[in-house]
Amino acid sequence: MLDIRIITCYTVIRKRKERSEAMKTSELTKMLKKAGCFMVDHGAEHDKWHSPITGKDFRVWRHPSREIPTGTANKILRDAGLK
Repeated sequence: MLDIRIITCYTVIRKRKERSEAMKTSELTKMLKKAGCFMVDHGAEHDKWHSPITGKDFRVWRHPSREIPTGTANKILRDAGLK
């Protein structure tokens, strides 16, 4: 019984990863700049951005070639007023 649950859980996670459209940090920053967002502070690992649409500040990690997890990208886009 335990083995079936592990296999089922693995299959669900794998299918979710295949369906999700990953976004790289460089793509996200291009979208933010296009929307009028700008960088406020340059931190050690993350940059602090500001959205004039929502008036919120949010952090974006600074790894241009790495993919951002889908949930994190969606949260940033919501804070920026793009989603």
